[in-house]
Amino acid sequence: MTTQVQMTERYQTFHGISKREQPISIQGVYYRIMGVTASQPNVLGNSSFRAEKGTKLANMVSRTVTAMRRGDMKNPADRQYAIPHDWIVEAGRQTLIPDTWEGVGDLIRYYAPTFRRTLWADSDVYVEIWSEAATMIGVLWPVCNELDVYLRPTEGTCSETLAWEASQRINKMNRETFIYNIGDFDYKGLEIWEATQKRLNELVRVPVHFERLGATIEDRDRYIDFAHKAKRPKNDNPGALTLVKRHIEKYGELVLEVDAVPTTELRARVRAAIMRHTTQAHIDAVLAAQVEDRQVLAELARRYSS
Repeated sequence: MTTQVQMTERYQTFHGISKREQPISIQGVYYRIMGVTASQPNVLGNSSFRAEKGTKLANMVSRTVTAMRRGDMKNPADRQYAIPHDWIVEAGRQTLIPDTWEGVGDLIRYYAPTFRRTLWADSDVYVEIWSEAATMIGVLWPVCNELDVYLRPTEGTCSETLAWEASQRINKMNRETFIYNIGDFDYKGLEIWEATQKRLNELVRVPVHFERLGATIEDRDRYIDFAHKAKRPKNDNPGALTLVKRHIEKYGELVLEVDAVPTTELRARVRAAIMRHTTQAHIDAVLAAQVEDRQVLAELARRYSS
């Protein structure tokens, strides 16, 4: 059993590593912790964690860092070690190659042909599409790109970083928000969706409406030939087993991966959901103005290049 003294030392060490090496990934914190445990055994506390430097340690680091980012420490005195959200980053979220230009004309000439006006500047609402299935990103992006809507991949989980970054965007927009979800119809996909809604509602300051576009129970029944029985969780995790049992009691044994739904149908659903909040006439007007903007930029590029 980890003592309060050990927990405080753990928080101090995690905070020190994160502050010193910010921005750092949770995986990075994990590797740093592996390097200090020999000299600071109280960081881990429980001897079973010290003996197990694989999954158990990685899970402990992830849980602890997430709690510290939320300020969720039982001892109020330990909250001084809370970790600011922007100290922690996730892989693939950084731009590694800077944009540099030979001159203003070079910059304008590059962007002029692809300049786009936002379709939502005068809108009273803000819309995002979230995909729990990584395979759906390429499928849905053409529609989201065309209609100027954020597409957020959760890739199997709604992490604290993802929820926090999304909440910053939503709060900045300061509009009534609509989030539409695509994911597998199984206990994990629905659990992630429920957790996403709960955490975002804790972080945002505006009304947020959530709707699942697929896969749904109707999809499961419609594409029953592609359905399969719910899989048992790895290592028979008790918490996951409870979720599976609850899912089966409510929906039955059969589950469906969202990939089983035709991509054309999924794109059509996403398009229809987005178009609830705008009109084709408005889009056409913005695109007409965009043509004029590009002509102005092309002329500026010629002027600065001469």
